[in-house]
Amino acid sequence: MGFNVRSRHGQTELAPEDRKPFKGRVVWFDGGRPKEDARPTSTRVASPPAFLRSPPSPPPPLQTPTNPPSQSSSLPHLLVFGGNGFVGTRVCQAALAAGLGVVSVSRSGRPRWAAAEAAGGAEGGDASRGPPSSPPSPLSRSPSPSSDPDAWIHDVEWVAADAFDVESWKEALEGAVGVVSTLGAFGSNAFMERICGDANVAVFEAAASAGVPRAAFVSVHDYGLPSFVLPGYFGGKKKAERALFRLFPETGVALRPGFVYGTRKVVLPSSSSSSSPPRTLSVPLGALGAPLDAALSLLPTESLSRSAPSLAGLALVPPVRVEALARAAVAAATDPEVEGGAMSAWQIKERYGG
Repeated sequence: MGFNVRSRHGQTELAPEDRKPFKGRVVWFDGGRPKEDARPTSTRVASPPAFLRSPPSPPPPLQTPTNPPSQSSSLPHLLVFGGNGFVGTRVCQAALAAGLGVVSVSRSGRPRWAAAEAAGGAEGGDASRGPPSSPPSPLSRSPSPSSDPDAWIHDVEWVAADAFDVESWKEALEGAVGVVSTLGAFGSNAFMERICGDANVAVFEAAASAGVPRAAFVSVHDYGLPSFVLPGYFGGKKKAERALFRLFPETGVALRPGFVYGTRKVVLPSSSSSSSPPRTLSVPLGALGAPLDAALSLLPTESLSRSAPSLAGLALVPPVRVEALARAAVAAATDPEVEGGAMSAWQIKERYGG
């Protein structure tokens, strides 16, 4: 069949006599593939080729609440005093691993080494870490391991307060399932008795008044040393123990380790004229504690220490890994199966693996 074509006002069109109904075959697209067949009888609209189709719309982004609830209000929390110290930080980590919320009370709040490392003062002067990132929302937290070993810091509520100023941290007692105190210090005898003794007494009195059910205290092994040896330190610890057992007669636990070992982070002093951030140093106390622990494990040290003189008995008390002590403290402050009273270094090692 031919077409007669003519031009009209510069436009090309079919001649009127050739405008007849088309009775031939048609070619249309179905799913992007050309097909030739007779005129379709269906009213279905032919699909366009794949390359002409619009891509699917992306799903809407997840909405994050603008004011997520604090973890201490959404989970039972453990209240830790001295949570930014060598033992205290491990207690916080152990409590988080147990699924508890954690509130730490200490005079400086967050660990000083964490702030120094975030400012670029990590061991070796790694300034590439930059400033600390904002804490993630509870919706973005995951129990999976993080590439940052200190990511747990963002999951603790850090309260900067003095233990003697009860009003400044009193609200943290609400909802607490237990209290752990790791408060202790060395210095003059008066200073040691105040921190090791009076500060802990204030904590236990406030916790008992608020109805906190359990309390644990990181004390020290009773070496039976002469009274003139660090009287403020050992006397302060004994004063705190007496208050603990008086206020929590059935649920108060005094942990009595000897030498505690593990990796301890410290902030190195810097000169006042230096503009660089403070540097931190990791002290491997395990280099001494682990070999000594392994050697003493070959001996019946518990029975020998009872019959040995004081100085000899001091050498027979086995070192305790800081992680084991932390697990013991969390259990003592939260587990009703743990009986009140004193827990020796041998019991800590036997029950909590270190």
